[in-house]
Amino acid sequence: MASKKKSASYSPGEILQAQREFARVVQTKFSPYKENQIQMLIRNNKPEDATEFVAHKLFTGFAKLHYLFLFSLNSDEDDSVFAHYSSVYTSLSAEFLLVERSCKKTKVNFVEICSLVMKWTPAYVFNGRNKEGVYPWEEGLSELALDLRRKYANELTDIEHINVMKEHFTQYGFKY
Repeated sequence: MASKKKSASYSPGEILQAQREFARVVQTKFSPYKENQIQMLIRNNKPEDATEFVAHKLFTGFAKLHYLFLFSLNSDEDDSVFAHYSSVYTSLSAEFLLVERSCKKTKVNFVEICSLVMKWTPAYVFNGRNKEGVYPWEEGLSELALDLRRKYANELTDIEHINVMKEHFTQYGFKY
């Protein structure tokens, strides 16, 4: 059995290819809710359940965005990687706005949804430092792409991760 290479022994081209692979796969697996889906969740469930369902969907999207941001930074904003990050950023922003608009005149509290997203996302991202863990949306990624995700997650402190997440919320126009 051949031994696995460590990411330090990969060429810059191989690393860039894995960064692009990660960004492409994650962006492809990002599927925001449409407005009618959000409205159905809000109208057809108790407010507490709707809040949790919508927050869960948004928090997994938010975690994907966070990793795409880290990959974008670590690829020196390679055009391909940055385009995938930018696409998810724009889609997630629009999804948050649809949720906010759909919550109006209902008992579902948009601020509570945002609070749950910010409560759940850090633990989910911190779990990504685990050498054994693989997120469901990472299926099919190369071992190098997964190693890079773990490496990038480990390079930031908890506070730095949280500050990046808060910054994304601020860029979306939400204060947390």
